[in-house]
Amino acid sequence: MRSKGLWLVAAFIVLHAAQVLAFQANYIVRAMGLKVAKIDILENISEGKVEVTAVSLMSNKMFPRINNHYWVDFNDQYLPGTYTRTIDQDNSQDSVFVVYDHANSKASMYRRSTKTRQNYSLIYQTRDFFSLMMGLSKGKVKSGKHYVEGNGIIWQAIVEKKETEILKTKLGRFRAQRYKMEFKNTSDNKMPYIDMVTHNLLNNDTTVNIWVSENGLVIKASVTKGLISMVWELLSFHK
Repeated sequence: MRSKGLWLVAAFIVLHAAQVLAFQANYIVRAMGLKVAKIDILENISEGKVEVTAVSLMSNKMFPRINNHYWVDFNDQYLPGTYTRTIDQDNSQDSVFVVYDHANSKASMYRRSTKTRQNYSLIYQTRDFFSLMMGLSKGKVKSGKHYVEGNGIIWQAIVEKKETEILKTKLGRFRAQRYKMEFKNTSDNKMPYIDMVTHNLLNNDTTVNIWVSENGLVIKASVTKGLISMVWELLSFHK
C-alpha cells in the first residue's frame, strides 16, 4: 500500500509539473484603431513545442483574410528542430515544412504548393521568429545579435533590452521588461513571399517590441512596418 501511495504522489507531481509547463495566451491585434486579427499561442515547455494561430477578424485590401497555423519543435535552448506552417490566406494556400540540422548548419524547406525542396545553410544558432520570441521571454535568448531564418533567407536580429514598464491589461497590471528587435537581411537575396505573418515580421523596415512579465509571459507586442503599426494585446492566459 505504501508503494502504491508513493506512486500516486509521484504521478501527481509529474502531472502537476506538466500542467505548470504548458500554457495558452490569447491576443487581439489592433491596427489603425481596428481589431484586425486574433493570435493564440499554445506552448508546452516540457515537450518543447509551441503552436501559434493567426486568424483575421476583418478583411479588406489593407488587411487580407488570414487563417494560418504555425508549429515549432525546439530544444532547451529554443533552437528549432522542425517548423511547420499551414497557410490559408486570400492570396495563398500552402503547407511548408522546415527541418533544421544545427550540428551541420543546414536546413531543408519543403513547399506543398510547388512540390519543391530547398536546402540552405544556417548561421550558428539560427532560429525561426517564434522560437526567438519564446526563448527571449523565457530568458534563453539575451540581448545582442541573433539569427532568424525566414523562407530560406537568414536575417540578423538585433535585440535590445529596454526599460521596465507597468502595463495595464484586461487581466490587471503587469510589470514587464521591454525588448526591441530589428532585422537585417544578411544576403542580397529578397525573401520570397510565403505567408503574411513572416513577411510582415522579417523585413529591413520592421521594428518589433515585446513586453515580458517577470514570470516569462509575453504581455504585449508591437510590430511597426513603415507607416503601419500593429499591437498585440493580451486578452487571456490559461495554464
